Amino acid sequence: MQQQMQKSETEIRKPGQSLMQKFYRFDIYLTMIIVLIVLAAINVQQFGIDKTVPQLAIATVAAVGIEAIWDFYKTRRWQYSKSAIITGLFIGSLLDPGQQLFIPALAAVIAIISKIALRAKMRHFFNPTMFSLFVLSLIPFSILGASVSIGWWSSVNLYATIILGLFIAIKFRRLDLTIPFLAAFFIISFLMSQNFTTSLNSLLSTPLLFFTFFMVVEPKTSPFSRRGRLIYGIIIAILYYTIGFVLSQFVTFLGVGLDQIAVTLLIGNVIAWVMNLKMI
Repeated sequence: MQQQMQKSETEIRKPGQSLMQKFYRFDIYLTMIIVLIVLAAINVQQFGIDKTVPQLAIATVAAVGIEAIWDFYKTRRWQYSKSAIITGLFIGSLLDPGQQLFIPALAAVIAIISKIALRAKMRHFFNPTMFSLFVLSLIPFSILGASVSIGWWSSVNLYATIILGLFIAIKFRRLDLTIPFLAAFFIISFLMSQNFTTSLNSLLSTPLLFFTFFMVVEPKTSPFSRRGRLIYGIIIAILYYTIGFVLSQFVTFLGVGLDQIAVTLLIGNVIAWVMNLKMI
């Protein structure tokens, strides 16, 4: 009788355990696709469907198409890539609304090429989205025929960005990266401003939170080990403020605008690659 009761209690406990297991086992690519679509849907009305949905669609189709062609070249089989869908959604979500439609398409092409060409040990060096937007931002208007800037429009809803961002960080098991980064960011901000409210407002900037929860945590461009992620989070916070301090000099020298978050992430990607190489 006692054994039956114990068995019954075990069966009752199983659903809670299996639910968490299912959460972590659910396809991370599909999870990110769903979250990015939900986040875009929440913010799309604020900027207009005509200025947001077309660039989301074009970037996604271009990214999927280019990667499908490459996969066919390698395997002689047509297939679509969930990773390419994510890249396209990121590009469409980060570009300023109302871009000329060749811009998201071109960004998608550059992003996929960077994934293919700039890689080692089955992993790409840079976040493809940020790499492509950074490259385009370096091209003068006189050559490109358009101004490219990162607008972060899909992150303007603070609560949605925090809730869905935490969901992604937990799903990717990257709280050990995001928490050290945000803590270090706030401490540095407070030391510089000596004002709690100013530091808190900086911390709650939606582009920064999107960067923290959706881009820094990318598994292929962040440290593998827990210790490495903790150190990396602190390094990225320091790097962010360092870049902000010297960026104006580079902008003056190059004559083009550079996004502080973009530069931080790309340099951070290189640091993460070295850390993984050294097994930190």
